[in-house]
Amino acid sequence: MDADTPANPEQSRLMAASQELRGDLRALGRYGRDNPEAWAGAGLDYGKPVKLVAYVVGDPKANLALLKPLVDHPDRLVIRPVRWNRREVEAQRLALLDRYKGEPGLYGASATFGRLRAMVRDTNPELADTLRDAYGDDVEIVMAAFPEQPLPRPSTATEARRQGAARRGTASPTPAPARVASPRAATPAAAPAPPRAPRQSAPMTRGSSRTTPPRPTSGRKVNPMARRGDQPGPRPR
Repeated sequence: MDADTPANPEQSRLMAASQELRGDLRALGRYGRDNPEAWAGAGLDYGKPVKLVAYVVGDPKANLALLKPLVDHPDRLVIRPVRWNRREVEAQRLALLDRYKGEPGLYGASATFGRLRAMVRDTNPELADTLRDAYGDDVEIVMAAFPEQPLPRPSTATEARRQGAARRGTASPTPAPARVASPRAATPAAAPAPPRAPRQSAPMTRGSSRTTPPRPTSGRKVNPMARRGDQPGPRPR
């Protein structure tokens, strides 16, 4: 195979389209930051050709006329109207989790591009019907054999972040309580031990196994190899 020939032509097509439309995505993102009340996000539709998709609250025709001058490829821009902007759909997600708190059929919920996505266990189709009746086309139901364990539902954004950190196995953001000193009375200090008496060596006796000769009392040097009678000093009478 030639080095210039892509190994996967479809993947190369999608990568080239992503690079081509990157500047348009940035332009749409800037519009969303300036208009948060009407903005739910933007992405790519990887069809043929790849298209820009803007999820905006309000009239689609009016939004298309407003966004076309902002991008370099207006012929590839598609508007998909949504009910909630980014802030509103996140509030709806937390409300859904809080409303069905303790419900064993609900495994979790997410929010993206102005819509809700609810993960429901396939053993509870009644809950899926209830969510469709409550949210209509604004919710996507994903049914699967999720683990059979109740999912704790947070009632605040802080609790949601704490539970997310626990599921990922990271450290909890809650600091550990400070250690409190014991109220027990202080014990008196122990009395100092008496000084030890200096060690005294046993006197040298005849037949002792000690081979080192005794230190002389005078300033004269002693030859350890000399016989006892040859030692300097006064001879015994």
